[in-house]
Order: sequence, then C-alpha cells, then structure tokens
Amino acid sequence: VLPIGNRTELALKADDRSAVSQSATSVEAAIRRKLNAEWGLSGGLRYDDRSSNSAAGAVANASADLNRSGERADAILRVDYRPLAKIQPTSDAAQVQVLGSELLNPQRHEGLTDGPLSRGPAASLMPSALNHTPGIVQTFDDPAAAAGIAAALEAGLRYQPWSVYGFAQETLTHTGDRVSNNRAGVGGAWQVNDRLQLGAEIAGGDGGTGGKLSGGYQLDDRSNVYLTYARETEVADQNYAGRQGVLTFGGRTRLNDQLGVFVETRAASSAGRSSLTNAFGLDFAPAKHWTSGLKLEFGKLRDPVAGDLRREGVSLNLGYNDDRLKVLTGLEYRNDHTSSLGTVSGVCSTTPLTTSDPCVSAPGSNSRQTVLVKNALSYKYDSALRFLGVLNLSRSTSSRGAFYDGDYSEFVLGAAYRPVDNDRWNTLAKYTYFSNLPASSQVSAVTRGPLDYAQRSHVLNLDTTYDLNPWLSIGGKYGLKVGDLRTSRTTGPWFSSQAQLFVLRGDLHFVKEWDGILELRSLDLREAGDTRSGALVGLYRHVGEHAKVGVGYNFTDFSDDLTDLSHRSRGVFLNALVTF
Repeated sequence: VLPIGNRTELALKADDRSAVSQSATSVEAAIRRKLNAEWGLSGGLRYDDRSSNSAAGAVANASADLNRSGERADAILRVDYRPLAKIQPTSDAAQVQVLGSELLNPQRHEGLTDGPLSRGPAASLMPSALNHTPGIVQTFDDPAAAAGIAAALEAGLRYQPWSVYGFAQETLTHTGDRVSNNRAGVGGAWQVNDRLQLGAEIAGGDGGTGGKLSGGYQLDDRSNVYLTYARETEVADQNYAGRQGVLTFGGRTRLNDQLGVFVETRAASSAGRSSLTNAFGLDFAPAKHWTSGLKLEFGKLRDPVAGDLRREGVSLNLGYNDDRLKVLTGLEYRNDHTSSLGTVSGVCSTTPLTTSDPCVSAPGSNSRQTVLVKNALSYKYDSALRFLGVLNLSRSTSSRGAFYDGDYSEFVLGAAYRPVDNDRWNTLAKYTYFSNLPASSQVSAVTRGPLDYAQRSHVLNLDTTYDLNPWLSIGGKYGLKVGDLRTSRTTGPWFSSQAQLFVLRGDLHFVKEWDGILELRSLDLREAGDTRSGALVGLYRHVGEHAKVGVGYNFTDFSDDLTDLSHRSRGVFLNALVTF
C-alpha cells in the first residue's frame, strides 16, 4: 500500500500458487480516495489465470466446479459513507468519536495525517469486507476497514455511531471454463454502545448469495472479544473455485503496559475441504524500543486430494527499533503429520507411476518437521550511508527420505550511499549468498514435475544512478554470480555455474510525477557459452517523496536476479521502488 498525499492511497498485490492438479496466478490494483469528511470512493481491477495440469500422471480434479480453468478480469467500485454528528466539538483539542474497530482496536485508525489505514496483507486489495488471510490473528474485523483510507475518520470531528457502504463488481472478460462473477452488495457497522459493535454485509450475483456477520465486545479498557462468520461464494487467493464458510472467534487482553495476550479459533469449510485451527500468542514489550511475541498454532486440514494434514506450530519474534538501528528476528517451528489413502503427489515421468516412484505417496502417515529463521537489520550510519543485512534459513525434513527434504539459505549484506553534498548520485552495493534445495512438492513450470536440482551461489551486485539534470537520469548495474549447480536433489557432482549481468539504464522524467525507463540488458552464461541480450521498458508514477510504482515489459527471458534460474521473466511486470 502506497500513500499518494493524505487523502489517496494505491494498493497493489500479486500472487502465484502452484499445485499438482491446478495453478493460479493473480494481480490486483486498487485506488482509494477520501472525497471529504464523510464520503470515500474506491475502485479496483483484478486479473487471475487458473490452469489445470494436463501432464501425464497429474492429479485429476474430478469436480467441474473446483476445476474451472481459464482467465478472468473483474472491476469493482465501492462507496463508503460515515456521517458526521450534528453537534461538532468547538475545541481544537477535542477527541474524535471513534466507530467500529477504532474503539475495539484504536491503533488501526488514527486520522488521515497518519497515512494509509488499510489492514495491509490481511485484507484483499479489492474493496470487499469478506476477505481475510488464514493465520493472521486479528482483533475485531471492522467491515469498513477493507476500504482503507476511503473509510477513514478525520481527526477533530465527531461522527455518528454507524457507517454504510455499497459495492458493485462486473466481470470484464473470461475464458475457458471460467464464468462471470458479477456481484453487488451493501454493508455497514453500528456502534451500539461504548462496548458493543456490530457489522454486516450481504451480496448477491452470479455465484449466489454471500455475506458476513460480525460482532465485537469491549470487556474493559484492556480486553475485547470478537465473533465473525463469513460465507463467500469464491475465495480469491485459493487455487480452486467454490464456496467457503469461515467462523472465527477470538479475543485479546493487555495484562499491563508491556504484556498482551490473544487467542483465536478458526473453522473453515468449503467445496471438498475443511480446516480447524487454533492460535494463541503473547505480545511483550519489555523496555523502550523493544518488542517481542510468541504464537502457538494447532490445526487440521482435510483435503480430498492431499488427504488429512495435522499441524502444530510455534513462532517467536524479537525486535529493536531506534533512530538509527532496526533489528527484527523470528524463529518458527512446524510439525506436520499427513495421512492419506495413497495419492499422486507430483509428476516424475510420462510412464505409468508405481508405488515405488518418489512422486507417489503410499497409504499411511508421513511427517515433516520445518524450522525457519528470519532476520533483518538496517543501520543508518549517517545521513548519506545506510547498511542492511538479511539472514533467512529454512530446514525441512521428511520422514519419507532425503528426496522430500527442503533447505533454503539466504544471507545478504548491503550498503546504500547517497552523498549529502551531491544528492544526484545514488549507489547500492549488495552481496548475497544463496543456497536452495527445493522441496519435492515444488513443481517445475516446464516439466510439471518436482524440481530436482540444488544450487549454491555467491552474487555481487553494484547498482548506481546519476541525475544529469532534473529530467534525465542515467545508471547502470553490474552483477556477478559464482556458484555451483547440481542436476539432482540428493546425489551427483556439482557443476560450476558462473554468470555476469550488464544493465545500462536511462530514466526520463517527462511529466510531473511520471517517469519512463529504458534498460538495455545482457546476460553472459560462461559454462553454457551463451549470451542473451534485450531491452526492458517501463512507466512509473511517483507516490510520495521516496517511492514510485510502475508497470512495464521485459523483452528478455532472464531476470536481473542472478539466483533465478527459470528464464521465465519475459512479459509484463509490476514493480515498486523506494529511496531514502
């Protein structure tokens, strides 16, 4: 989510999901505008493509409703209304009368001057209040919060204890087995008293009737509980089509100024699958600048293809933040138990599969233990120089043997330099160590079978830009990768894999807040004796002083990320850039 001034925000989202039987890719964009103190307007576009895997040995989906393949593009428009109270405060220091989640979760909305007010990744970018990401523990889900800044309160004003909104969605185009999803609906929230808030939404259209009922109750100044039931006609970020119902119950309490506790239970049922998850967590701020948290999660997923999966997970996080230093670290452990009647879990060859094939899961129970470590560091040395660091590790071990393990290691150390006495010049230097053993469940886009390779690479990147004048900037990038590649996941020799990347770039600031970009790219693959060249073009819009977002087209099939071995980068791209 990127702010454009104090009254407008731009939200962008891309998602790619792969499964043995079907894959789904989607792109969303939304613009939200606060028209005045009472009215807000949001508009969005969504494109998604669902494709079935027709390769030999793939898992066939027997349900025509779940297996709808093809492309679809939808447009949606939403209007929010939050009426002002007839009597307005006369003092400049008057408090804002809060509504909905502002009372039950006061940190969510704090006035337009505090920037975008959406729930970030927990909400869909399309302005619909029915979406929620599983595993994101929340307090109360205010139906108006999905509209972000368009439904925000303005500081210093008093509002009525209710709000309403309406939306309409139309399918612009669809192909294959996809059907239209034209819909319209209304919803709202009502602050019954100082403690109780209610919310509701109802919508109808091509997919049938859907809706949502929600309630939140403030037990005291430190505690609240909430209950939500949503019936959706289609879940945007799942591989398969089909209706889904989700019942959520939870609560949060703050024991003191340093310690808070939350708990949430979520039951979901949909066409062919169901799940039940329970989460418990702690938020702890032991001292100034420090934050920490603990989360426990237990659940079970039932799927007609994959079987039954039972998961126990625990995660810890610790953070420190001051004017110069920001450090975030997290540790997560997951223990998954899978039981099935014996299904195909991948595509290894075009020949008939047997129970000895590593892509076939035999009847019985399997388990997987996964440990994830995430670390990020940012240090501001002075106004011209900043350092960054990243350390991410993942180790996944399967009871079925080494072929099913998955390991991932990433270490990044970088520096960004922008001289104070010459702010025309920007330079970023970055070193990356990358080691990857893909899990067997990851499917190749080419063979449609499990990814059977391993890589370990050292990558050095140097990127610099210089402003020749206010309307023209030139720059370049050099990348060097020195690494090894193995064509088998677990056995076989390592082969040297070296590559060099050269990029020459020009930025044209031809209209206020708009930039055009042209890149000439060349990739040299030493061992393959191959050199690939081409161009990239793009159009960017500045959204604030330090960020811009744009779209473009890559005429080459390679990425400027030298750890990406797929050579599938040709085509339209969406990108966001941030400066300091």
